[in-house]
Amino acid sequence: KADKEMLNKALLQLGLGEIINKNNDELVFNTSNQYLKEVLDNIPGGVAIFEIDSDVKPLYVNEVLLRMFGYTKIEKDKSKKIKNIVLIEEDLIKIRQDIDEAIKYNNTIETTFRVKNPDGSFSYMLLKGVQIGNNNGFPIIISVILDVTKEVKIENDLKYRLAYDSVTDIFNKDEFYKRTKDMISSNPDKKYDIISLDVDRFKLLNDIFGMDEGDKLLKYIANMLKKELNFTYETCGRLYADNFAICKLRVSGYEDNMVELSKKYLSLYPLDLNITTCFGIYRIDNNDISVVKMCDRANMALKSIKGNYKKRYAYYEETFRNVLLEEQEIINDMYNALKEGQFDVYFQPKYYLSNTKLTGAEALVRWIHPKKGMIPPNNFIPVFEKSGFITTMDEYVWEFTCKKIREWLDLDLPVVPISVNVSRVDIYNPKLCENLRGLLDKYNIPINLLELEITETAYTENPSQLIAAVHELKEIGFTVEMDDFGTGYSSLNMLNQVPVDVLKLDLRFLKPTKVYGRGANILNSVVSMAKWLNLPVVAEGIETKEQVAFLKSIGCNKGQGFYFAKPMPHKQFEELLYAAEKCDNFSDNELSKSFINLDELWDPNSQINILFDSFVGGLCVFELKGNNFYILRVNDRFYEMMNLDRETIYNISPRLKDYIVKADKPSFFRKLERAKKENGEAIIETRIINPKTNELMYILFRMRVILNNSERTLFLGSVDNFTDQRLAQNKLRSSEERYESIMELTEDIVFEYDMESMKIIHSNNFKKKFGKIPIKDTWLQSVIESGIIQNQDIDDFSKMFRRIKYGQEKNVNGKFLVKMLKINIYGA
Repeated sequence: KADKEMLNKALLQLGLGEIINKNNDELVFNTSNQYLKEVLDNIPGGVAIFEIDSDVKPLYVNEVLLRMFGYTKIEKDKSKKIKNIVLIEEDLIKIRQDIDEAIKYNNTIETTFRVKNPDGSFSYMLLKGVQIGNNNGFPIIISVILDVTKEVKIENDLKYRLAYDSVTDIFNKDEFYKRTKDMISSNPDKKYDIISLDVDRFKLLNDIFGMDEGDKLLKYIANMLKKELNFTYETCGRLYADNFAICKLRVSGYEDNMVELSKKYLSLYPLDLNITTCFGIYRIDNNDISVVKMCDRANMALKSIKGNYKKRYAYYEETFRNVLLEEQEIINDMYNALKEGQFDVYFQPKYYLSNTKLTGAEALVRWIHPKKGMIPPNNFIPVFEKSGFITTMDEYVWEFTCKKIREWLDLDLPVVPISVNVSRVDIYNPKLCENLRGLLDKYNIPINLLELEITETAYTENPSQLIAAVHELKEIGFTVEMDDFGTGYSSLNMLNQVPVDVLKLDLRFLKPTKVYGRGANILNSVVSMAKWLNLPVVAEGIETKEQVAFLKSIGCNKGQGFYFAKPMPHKQFEELLYAAEKCDNFSDNELSKSFINLDELWDPNSQINILFDSFVGGLCVFELKGNNFYILRVNDRFYEMMNLDRETIYNISPRLKDYIVKADKPSFFRKLERAKKENGEAIIETRIINPKTNELMYILFRMRVILNNSERTLFLGSVDNFTDQRLAQNKLRSSEERYESIMELTEDIVFEYDMESMKIIHSNNFKKKFGKIPIKDTWLQSVIESGIIQNQDIDDFSKMFRRIKYGQEKNVNGKFLVKMLKINIYGA
């Protein structure tokens, strides 16, 4: 009785009515407050009051809750189920457990549960409640129940995004580390291996086929892993790029099976490219090591066989760990070494191969350790790049070099250009150009004496970033060299996009005493291609006189390497400057006058042919003879641009000039002759009659002289067909002229106003009636002050104008009395 009175008091205070005793065995909720009942029945959530004994006994539920669970009210105390919405049994158990625990500790009840909808989908409900009394020792609960399906789905989606890789739908790096750690800890009796999987030449695939195709391949590999792994005891994830990690149960012979399975799957991938993978394996013998370190060790094993296509997997060895320890030792020492002046800048001279005169030098950092002596650059440069310290080191070399150039200039020495390295990490620095320009200003040195070397691999990693950086550096006036050209994924398209000034060829793949074979042919092709583009070439890594002779024979005019001089301290290089003579009598522009091996243009297996055909636009090589020109070589894209086939191009080549519109011929050949005279380039827009369709084409030629001597002149040209754009422009211009003519001839009183350009066109009849509307601050003000709109119509006219201006209506028609005349004003 005391509990019942306390409950009634609480309910009355809440305005919910009271509990009435019926036959001493049933509690009935009396909703005497009709206003509150209507409120409860219409709030956007379910309300329930229930008693907890061996079961949950509802005392009151509002109509919202009835609807949420598929019921509709048919009478005062009766309802009917109209939808088969089912509560999940396991969730009911959870609800009861959560309620009992909250009551036990006198806490607010909060629990979520699911209901199954008729269509099989699930909705998520949130129950919040408090105990408001007891009935014979059984708690009475008042609760609010909300449909939180949308919120739960958003939360689940967020959790998924945080845990899964967006490209492959397998675990991302952090989630893989977490799940793998939990799985290994939960199964201490099982033996596991961590496997690192990598796609060979994945960057090449991205470069040739695009990143979308690369993402498709990554998904394909992820699906292979999902299909083959036992996810009860195994995990997989994508750590970065094309690097996957797998935690696999160790079973006998799985390694070879894994390689064969990968071959089988990838052979079915729909792409005309031989795709292969390699694996690094770390055998877990200590579960206390972090998963991150396990993956690092598997990666070390993988890197040990990168590029070795005979060996497809390798195990981690302790010697790999020693490499890590050495790297860490370098990281520990590098900042202190810079502070203590352990780094020095050496200079390796560059020479003209024809006369061995000094033409420049490359600045290279050397680490002279007080205990270890000279540390090889190959040992510390990669560590600097990975740690980001390379940026600090590069800036140190740049400043040291600028300072030395200033000293040599003050000594009145014949200073030659010094090239400094710009690493891949530097490319991402938004202040790169500002920092370099600042050093030139600080030491007051000419910009032509500091040249910049950028590695070719920077293009394959982030083409857009490199292109933007090189353009900005070129705008300032820097000479930009492409370093290590030929060691990455070189292409004519890359050189078309990256406006470098010099190519540096690496001779590492050319044996010192064997200057023939495939390597020599590739070098010959690259040098010939550079001539086409009028790019000077510098060979680096020259070690023998045989290499020098070979390079001179293929037209490479500059070089550096141990054959001439090793990198030397600045004092020793300074002595070279004292002894050197200026080399003003040599011009790189003479390269464009050198003869090109034309046989390679027709050799389908030559490197030049492959690079030429890979260009994304139309390319042609043609010969200028008097007032005619002959096509020698075109790529496939050229046929598409000109809308012609091979046979037609071959047949018309001797009389190509006949298809140029007669009025355009003088200008066309005049510009070619000027380019020939200046050994430069010509940009020509001309009209050509298509010999097959007899239709007019508008063609833009961009042509550069690649060979110019007493016997012949050759041009390398790109073509762009812009016929559709030009015809559209002509049509638009013609339409505008016809429209203005119609406005002049019409008898209607019409004017048109262009809101963007604030231009007004009046018909003749309008001008006769009202004159021209003068343009003032706003057109609306101009029209009103002109007096052509009667006072009583100004408000309506203004409203119509504003509706049009702000896009509220696309077409608005209004009639306005103007000086006793009715006219139509159309806005569109």
